[in-house]
Amino acid sequence: LKEKDAEFRQLQAQINPHFLYNTLGIIRWRALDADDRELCDIVDLMTTFYRLSLNRGGSLARFREELDHVRAYIQIQQHRFQDRVRVVWDVDESLYELYTIKLILQPIVENCYMHGNVHKRKDGEIRLSGRRAGSEVVFTVSDNGAGMADDDVRRFARREPVGKNQGYGLRNIEERLRLYFGQSGSLRIDSVEGKGASVTVRMPVCTEPPSMRRGNDAASDDR
Repeated sequence: LKEKDAEFRQLQAQINPHFLYNTLGIIRWRALDADDRELCDIVDLMTTFYRLSLNRGGSLARFREELDHVRAYIQIQQHRFQDRVRVVWDVDESLYELYTIKLILQPIVENCYMHGNVHKRKDGEIRLSGRRAGSEVVFTVSDNGAGMADDDVRRFARREPVGKNQGYGLRNIEERLRLYFGQSGSLRIDSVEGKGASVTVRMPVCTEPPSMRRGNDAASDDR
């Protein structure tokens, strides 16, 4: 699990943020010069998106930042697919100042497009809901896209490989949840093939930044 976290950090560092931001700044300047307001908006969204994903300040963020990251990603996709997908937000504002692991929600939403093909449906919809349930935060991303086969859902639950290029992002999220929260952090998939999928993330309420579990604590959760 520690190796997976190190792999995640290495992936973040592969792109030079300063080069990217400078390039986006040039594109935005040219768009303003051409009076292209839509392109300016897309560049602003990309800057917001990469500010969190490439920030080397650590692996944690407040939910407010995580949700801003997801919103930027969705709005970029809305430009790409011309608002073909209806997006419904149902997130309790009491979550905003709580801490979470960075980049656990956007990859789930990305799966709605990449594997769920929700943008290809005439009535495509993505729903994001978040609430506090006692000592837990429960966040669910659901869509009415292609869904997953029952066998793939069962394989994921058993921690087995799930098809070619599928399940890697979700497995990475699941492993990072366990790295910080042990059995108190979980990711669950519910799906009906051809009708959509729902991914639910559970973690403890964190009013302070959580720490990685170490030594016997992590080992006892794996047994």
